[in-house]
Amino acid sequence: MKKLLLVGALVCLMAPAAWALTGTYGWEDCGTWLGYYPATGFTATNVTDRYHTGTHSLYLERVSSTTPQAYVAWIKGLVAGDVVTGIFWAYDTTSSGNPSARIWAHYANDTDVNSYYGSASGPADYSGNPIGWGTVPNAAPYIWTFAATDPLATAIIIEVRVYGTVPPANHVWIDDLEVTAPTRGGVSIAFPEPGPSAVEPATWGSIKALYQ
Repeated sequence: MKKLLLVGALVCLMAPAAWALTGTYGWEDCGTWLGYYPATGFTATNVTDRYHTGTHSLYLERVSSTTPQAYVAWIKGLVAGDVVTGIFWAYDTTSSGNPSARIWAHYANDTDVNSYYGSASGPADYSGNPIGWGTVPNAAPYIWTFAATDPLATAIIIEVRVYGTVPPANHVWIDDLEVTAPTRGGVSIAFPEPGPSAVEPATWGSIKALYQ
């Protein structure tokens, strides 16, 4: 399939990484992901060609036979019984079959985004209902209740999974991730770090123009 090119004259807002007990992330700061699996699972690009709100989204293209997982939120400081919810918007070109995106999660610790202590599972919903932009899950945010069996697990990492291996049925766009977590002290949510401005060099004049 054709490579997607970043077009336009948009400059990413270099905001600090989003940390909150409840919050949203829309890829406006040029970030991509916190981590991923497997090492050759897929490519991630912050793009401006298609988005749900704002001017940016995450474009994921699968290149692996193993179902790839993009880590997009890291909820730390959890204990048994804590409740976390998550939902995002995905752009899907088919109502059934591939490409498709799914929200999922696994248990981790607070210090290593690549740690893994078992699956936390997720809903049965896939993107494509409706065609175009729609939420995943399709109705309401998915609810995870922290129930890790490994005592080293203190976090949940929310994933975007991509289904479909044959172009053009192997890519999706993701936007407007929303996560909630307990308001107890010590609990935090990490979203992807800001990325470099990939469209044009940032000048003082172009930055000022964003706020006019």
